[in-house]
Amino acid sequence: MRYYFNVRDGDVLIPDREGSELPSLAAARVEARDSASDFAVDFLRGGAAMAGRSIEITDGAGMVLATMLVRDVTRPVH
Repeated sequence: MRYYFNVRDGDVLIPDREGSELPSLAAARVEARDSASDFAVDFLRGGAAMAGRSIEITDGAGMVLATMLVRDVTRPVH
């Protein structure tokens, strides 16, 4: 299935026009987490705030299947 990873920054949405062919939503979540981690590193290096930034995983019809908040990947795991 093709999944799309749209980036949302508050009210601004940057659509993923290409998407990625992945075997499952679980695989798409891993991809989104990895992308969110990359964004977090870039934001931290640049001193930008991460509040409100997220990655929305959607299907081909645009239905949001899951959301990954960028700030969630920076929280320590206990």
